[in-house]
Parts: sequence; structure tokens; C-alpha cells
Amino acid sequence: MDQSVSGNSNHIAPQGHPVHTLMTEHERLLEFAAKLVSTATELQSHSSYDSAGEKLNEIKKLIDLFKDSEKHYLRE
Repeated sequence: MDQSVSGNSNHIAPQGHPVHTLMTEHERLLEFAAKLVSTATELQSHSSYDSAGEKLNEIKKLIDLFKDSEKHYLRE
């Protein structure tokens, strides 16, 4: 069974089912990870801390989202 988690249409459980919820949360975590990578890549182009402030704030928010995601993995 080859199920992709990159799109909402590939869930193996109906909406409302705990597996569906976990898969949806996992998809969001993958999105956060991709955003973290792209933001960190963009951050490398900044030459000073002052010019990188916005990107650093984005990274901090993403880190906070990952910290909050611990409950997702505790339920799995």
C-alpha cells in the first residue's frame, strides 16, 4: 500500500477518525519543516543580524510550532 502524506486527498481513514487526524497533523509538521528549511536558506543571504530580523522571527515561530507538536507524537 503506497500512501503519500503530501496531500490531503490521500488519507487512509475518513475525516473524524483518529488516524485521519494524526495524518493531517503529520502533514502540517512536514509543511513546517519545509518552511523552516526555506527560511533558513533565505537567512543565509543576509549579511547582518539587523537585516535578518524578520527571518529570525519566522524561524523562532516555526521552532515554537515544533515544540507545540510534541503532543502529536505522544499520541502516536
